[in-house]
Amino acid sequence: MSFDSRKPFCKPEVLPSLPAGADIAVSLKLDRSEAELTDSIQMIVSINGTRSTGSEPLCQGLENFKVTPGGTSSRMEIINGEIRSGIDYTYFLQAEKTGTF
Repeated sequence: MSFDSRKPFCKPEVLPSLPAGADIAVSLKLDRSEAELTDSIQMIVSINGTRSTGSEPLCQGLENFKVTPGGTSSRMEIINGEIRSGIDYTYFLQAEKTGTF
């Protein structure tokens, strides 16, 4: 099985109240682009620009996978007075059938 780089699509379902002009970025990373049915694929959804979202991201395009939550981690750094923060959501995917997704 292989993955289409345009799928899956994730976005935060609910973002906290943010000041006007807040810079939020959402990215998704898979640890591999091909896998066997017995393999588990790690997927990390990163939301940069916030320390919490109030809820987990809403992911679409995962209908052919068993999705198991793997936990969250948050980060904050202050460099020269500039504060950066983010939260990562980790999931493990296992395909339920063969194909290109």
